[in-house]
Amino acid sequence: MRCCLEISKPRSGWYHDSVFTEAKAFIGVPYKKERGDDTPAITGSGVAWAEGEPLKLKAPTAEQLWSCLKRCLSFEEPVARSARLRDLIKRHILHPIARSRTLGSLCQAEQDRLFKLAFGMAEAAVPAQLLSIVLALEDVSRFSGQAFDRWLVAAARGRRRGTAADPCLSLIAGGGRTATVASLMAALGYSDWARAAATVGDRSAELSCLDELELGGAQAAWVARAALLLPDWGQLRLEGPWSSDSRAGFLVACLDALERANLSLSAIGIERAQKIFLSMLGQRRAALPGSFLPALILLVEGPTEALLLPHFARCLGFDLDAHAVMVVAAGGANQVLRRFLDLRVLTTLPIAVVLDGDAREPSTLIAEALRKEDRLHILSAGEIEDVFDQPVFLSLLNDYLRTGRLGMPVQPADLQVGEPRTGALNRIWRKRGLGDFDKIGFARTVAEKLTKPVQVPADLRAIVRSLQAILGESIG
Repeated sequence: MRCCLEISKPRSGWYHDSVFTEAKAFIGVPYKKERGDDTPAITGSGVAWAEGEPLKLKAPTAEQLWSCLKRCLSFEEPVARSARLRDLIKRHILHPIARSRTLGSLCQAEQDRLFKLAFGMAEAAVPAQLLSIVLALEDVSRFSGQAFDRWLVAAARGRRRGTAADPCLSLIAGGGRTATVASLMAALGYSDWARAAATVGDRSAELSCLDELELGGAQAAWVARAALLLPDWGQLRLEGPWSSDSRAGFLVACLDALERANLSLSAIGIERAQKIFLSMLGQRRAALPGSFLPALILLVEGPTEALLLPHFARCLGFDLDAHAVMVVAAGGANQVLRRFLDLRVLTTLPIAVVLDGDAREPSTLIAEALRKEDRLHILSAGEIEDVFDQPVFLSLLNDYLRTGRLGMPVQPADLQVGEPRTGALNRIWRKRGLGDFDKIGFARTVAEKLTKPVQVPADLRAIVRSLQAILGESIG
């Protein structure tokens, strides 16, 4: 299949071939090998990094394809996800100089072409297109209009580095509510939407149905690109590194259901595909990770909270994964503040924040910035190690010492009154020549030993109740 792609004026010393033959690399099957190199290569990208040197891409392995698909499924705001996918493409460019230079010179449409060659489907199929569109609509339901506007402005500028006077950027700045998909795609370098649609199966008329979705401008462009990029979801039907992942099984089941439904690529077809997808998501939600299509974000300071809060929630009969709660360990109170201030602007999901009692400044700033759907929880006892009663804490600590063969038990007299427990434990550990206290190792012992609802500390029980209230659940 031969396709034309309009290319803007290249930088000095660079050129792009405007006509190319599209190629598809199946996993592990080479198209062309470099001289003296057995790396499978994809040729025919239509992009050259220097005269006489056409750009070649490495064919992805199964692990690399799964890494790409997981990135497409990740909960990341559009700008960040696009940047990570661009990094994936860069790693598949064979020549090191071309790898460092090429992507920065390409408009979004050309970058998308390289993505499709490396990770896309050989031939478009309506069920796969519908799945990609539905997943993009799920993004639209979770991220704010501002998040998509940021992405479209960055993507539309591309190598032009335009100003607000640029017609494309003026369209975005005006909100793009009445813009057609064609004008939005032009902002990304797709100068002819029908021609771009032809590259995925000559369905330009059918893809015009995206104008009927009544989305904001940048959101419409995000969904339109999903109809064109088409990651190779069909590979998930084969054995691979994804075989034990519940997300892969769910997507394959969705593809099968969409094939049986025999839907068309139309506004009605997209609506029916959404209903099928959401019905299957409800049926399989309990087996999927909370980070996949989350309904709520639980933002905590570190890995200890990220381990213990889901555990104690399960003890109370509330599985965070099954209820689509995504746990994010930010890496300290200041990082929690930074992540919260970003997320409150970029996502429409409710955010529950948990901070230690000594994080006074971050907790004050977060409290002032909370939206009505957000919640802030401050551990009244101090840190998570401080929420346990003294006898329970000593019993758990000595179980941990005994299991790890870390020396004599800690006595009540070793813990000074009023001293934060992590400070006391760091002092004891260093005195014994053990370095800093291992909070994660201790948290694993806690999760192993405390499994009954009555053993859940009051502070943590209150947090779980709050999460359930946000999601409209009730606790026994």
